[in-house]
Amino acid sequence: MQYPKGRNAVSEDLLIFTTCKPVKGEFAVLQRNAIFSWRASGFDVLIIGDEPGSKEVAAELGCFFVANVERNEKGIPYVSGLFNIASGYSDHKHIAYVNADILIQPETARNLKNVPGLSQELGDYLFVTRRRSIPLFEDITNTPQTGADHIRDLDDRFGVWDPPFAIDLFLINKGWLGEIPNMTVGRAGWDNWMLQNARRHGVAVIDGSLDCPVHHPSHGYALEAGGLEAVTTGPQAAQNRAFLDAADGRIDTSATHRLKDGKLLSGAASKTDSFGNNLGRRVLSDLMMVSHYQDEKSERTVQDLRTLLWRADCWVPPIMSADLYPAALGRVIQQGLKAAKENKANYALDMIQTVLAQPYKAWLNRELQNSRPLYVWGLGGAAKRFCNYAHRHRIRVDGFVDGTAQQESSTPDFMDGRLRPVLTHKKAAELFSGNTQPVFHIASIHRQAIIEQLQSFGAELGVDFQ
Repeated sequence: MQYPKGRNAVSEDLLIFTTCKPVKGEFAVLQRNAIFSWRASGFDVLIIGDEPGSKEVAAELGCFFVANVERNEKGIPYVSGLFNIASGYSDHKHIAYVNADILIQPETARNLKNVPGLSQELGDYLFVTRRRSIPLFEDITNTPQTGADHIRDLDDRFGVWDPPFAIDLFLINKGWLGEIPNMTVGRAGWDNWMLQNARRHGVAVIDGSLDCPVHHPSHGYALEAGGLEAVTTGPQAAQNRAFLDAADGRIDTSATHRLKDGKLLSGAASKTDSFGNNLGRRVLSDLMMVSHYQDEKSERTVQDLRTLLWRADCWVPPIMSADLYPAALGRVIQQGLKAAKENKANYALDMIQTVLAQPYKAWLNRELQNSRPLYVWGLGGAAKRFCNYAHRHRIRVDGFVDGTAQQESSTPDFMDGRLRPVLTHKKAAELFSGNTQPVFHIASIHRQAIIEQLQSFGAELGVDFQ
């Protein structure tokens, strides 16, 4: 299908495309704000997918719209379907997928329009950029200039760089992408695959973070079916990650070029380029989000607080009980906000984690009192985060399990440096089938695969592992 290009377009050769969550509640505000910012900057926009409200937003904001897209069995669009539609929809030479909640400021738009021209010397390319999170919750679609100024003010006061593996904008020239495997949008892993795929094709990867940062409104995953786990470690996320060569696929380690001061330079961002993670700002911004969306349903607040811990790189307690009362959570939020404003972010995080972990800790203590040893399944960052919590709360860790290891070993514990055994999957199964019957704590992004391994030798979720 053809349509007139360049309708008030910043770049007649560039089409932005996206797919929306159902346009209702808070995500109606967040997505309308984002798509409005693209259109206010003059970009042509294509919305793909017939999620409730998408067609109406497309009509309201002057976007093009395609209803049908290939989806998985859960109804989530495939990344391949989105790119296939965008690639064939028009004769734009360059297309950019942008997540539907990502805001593009006028200064970023001005720099972004120059990318197709600057990249000509490289041939095929993938342009990506990092995002800055801000606590934006209100509708800004009435006045473009006032909205842009408000975003600038929020960034000055609360903005913080998100990690280089969280990528929300992919700008490419058509023709080189090749076949995309069946990965679902809105789940971890596919964005990292895009960078790995570019490197496999010998395509330049441009980091535009310095000249073209985008803004991400802080939000949780309470309204997502399955919550935080569905997005980060659930079955669809696991399927996405199965296509990764390794755990890499970050902007900072994948970039071959960078855009700085309007110039295309060789190499990734240098160490003098500041992308520091301001923990105090991050905690304050996310607590403002939690407080804004807090309602009488404690489950919603618990999920938002868990997202806060995850973004702060802390251990996230599993949800085991609804025995947390809104009043208690309200006090925690207010005390956390006060601590964060006083530059006591770690205190706020410890307080939130302690409260959310109470049901888990009570369950674990009951099991350990029955002389069952505790083994942490995993050896990476997730295991370290849990062990930090265990050390502070005097929880005994007896050893670890490495499901990929071929032989047993030992490793210094993350808590006190004492050597502890590392079991293979086979040895863990033997131990469980004997008289010992350990309790297992899963500490890995490969949670789904580990659950299947544990269930294969008779362990039960909520009884033998969490």
